[in-house]
Amino acid sequence: MAWAGVGNTVNLDSGSNANVSDAELDALNGGNGNYAGASLTVQRVGSAVTADVFGFDTSGAQFSVSGANLQSGGLTFASFTNASGVLNISFNSSATTATKLLVQDVLQRIQYRNDTPAADAALRFSLSDGTASTTADVTVTSDNVYVTNTTDTATININNGVSFSEAVAIALADTSGSQTLILSNAFTSSMTLAGNLTIAENLAIDANAAGSSFVIAGSTITLGSGFTLSLTHANELQISSNINGAGNLSKAGAGSLRLTGTNSSRSGSTSVLGGYWILPMIITWMVPILAP
Repeated sequence: MAWAGVGNTVNLDSGSNANVSDAELDALNGGNGNYAGASLTVQRVGSAVTADVFGFDTSGAQFSVSGANLQSGGLTFASFTNASGVLNISFNSSATTATKLLVQDVLQRIQYRNDTPAADAALRFSLSDGTASTTADVTVTSDNVYVTNTTDTATININNGVSFSEAVAIALADTSGSQTLILSNAFTSSMTLAGNLTIAENLAIDANAAGSSFVIAGSTITLGSGFTLSLTHANELQISSNINGAGNLSKAGAGSLRLTGTNSSRSGSTSVLGGYWILPMIITWMVPILAP
């Protein structure tokens, strides 16, 4: 399913077709099931990501949320914690029975939100009956990579914010489509690249929120042949890093672009679709030669 956009949530079971089944627990409570002692955990596959936020869609649900409890008819059948990118639900049947239908309704109504996605997010449901567990994965797709860490690093760690080089690596690893790197308004001054970068796909950079003194500095950016790096920015953007390769550079938006690196090994084209490209000024001195 697709990411819902900043400030919005998406139901992780969009078709409401998730089912639970446990032969022993289903047979309890006169065949209606009693999942007391069972638990459900939802988080990112691998390691939890703190920017992931979960919730419940209770519109038309068989249950309601009261504080940290899930209730049916005002009576608690489960408690939950929801922090640091992990939703954990403990079915306890404390005041009313956690029937199979209630557990299934909860499973079908879990919502997800992330306002700074880093491309696709693979999320895992883990349901335990207290003895054994089973898992199911769902992917929330996004072609946006939000860049929020102004200290550039090549080591990917989403939990401390995504830096520019991390974002490039994440985008290149996502083969589902062309990616857009969205820079936050924290980029107000010079950012030094952690190392050389190679752009080997069509990649867009949205720097509209960056400050008017933003500079990409250091190392070399190589544009792969047949690919285009598209820049969109409202303010001045300066790239003092060397730009090499046969790939193309495209500039849009009202801002200006300065390329101040040597760029001596670059053979690709530069297209200006909006704003303007400030070319380096070359001054030639004419020295008169006096005849003897």
